[in-house]
Amino acid sequence: MWAECFGNGVAIDEGQCRYVWKPRLTFPNGKDITIPENRRYLWTNLDMKTATYQLEISGTFSSPMSFVKFPMDQHDLPMTIALIDTYGDLTRNQLRWNPVSARLDARITGTENNKDTISGWEILSAQAREHPYVAADMADMKTAAVSAVTCEVTVRRTTFFFMINYIMVIILLTSLSWITFIMDPLDLSDRYGIPLTLLLALNVFQLILSELMPKTGYLTPMHEFVIISTFFTVFAAVESMASNLLHRRAGRSVEANSLCSSGDIIMVVTRIARAERLVTAYIDKAALAVFPIAYGAYIAWIFG
Repeated sequence: MWAECFGNGVAIDEGQCRYVWKPRLTFPNGKDITIPENRRYLWTNLDMKTATYQLEISGTFSSPMSFVKFPMDQHDLPMTIALIDTYGDLTRNQLRWNPVSARLDARITGTENNKDTISGWEILSAQAREHPYVAADMADMKTAAVSAVTCEVTVRRTTFFFMINYIMVIILLTSLSWITFIMDPLDLSDRYGIPLTLLLALNVFQLILSELMPKTGYLTPMHEFVIISTFFTVFAAVESMASNLLHRRAGRSVEANSLCSSGDIIMVVTRIARAERLVTAYIDKAALAVFPIAYGAYIAWIFG
């Protein structure tokens, strides 16, 4: 246990170093873990009766993730390291990693020239905690609670990328459909063509976005935003049709009013025509105010 050793790489398993105890590790949530031979270090201090064992580990770790706030999501990515209870004498009551801490390298948090450490993500912090882990000896079918450490690295998605490249473009395409509200209501072909063309553009844009958005069984804010924007464009086309029908109906009401000879009938027709003319005169103006206000309020609510 207290053999003198100063070595690295394969040397820590040779000579006096092989008598220094080195914990055997397992990674419960690890996949494809690699420990390079030349990145292992071991040195001892006989006066203080201490041994330092340092490893550099690389690999892939599995982690459950929630995208209910995508693209404004933040995740705690865990990496768990536990002891292997080979001889049944490394239980948590007898050997425990404590205290434990986690620290981010300055080269990760303070990159030069605005370089990204992880493209699309911002690394915020790291923290570690000790906890029990039930290790299983499959040969003897025995289990024991050993000491484990989980380091959680907190990362946040770069929302600005989605805001500029996707959300802003969808807002502009949806807003263009409101041009129909200032066009001639009787010119249905031109009014109807604008929102339908923009609807096709949004559908193509949605196909592009589907490759970037997470495949979830629920609607994320980004999924919901694309769907609601599509409905706003559809409603603009519906409003154009309604406005055209009202203007045509108002014109026919004037002709019917001129053909009526009964005073009571004329009065009823006049009142109906007056109400229709009122709705017809303000439907486009109301839509020009209601659509931007409602859409703006929705954007502030979903991304605020």
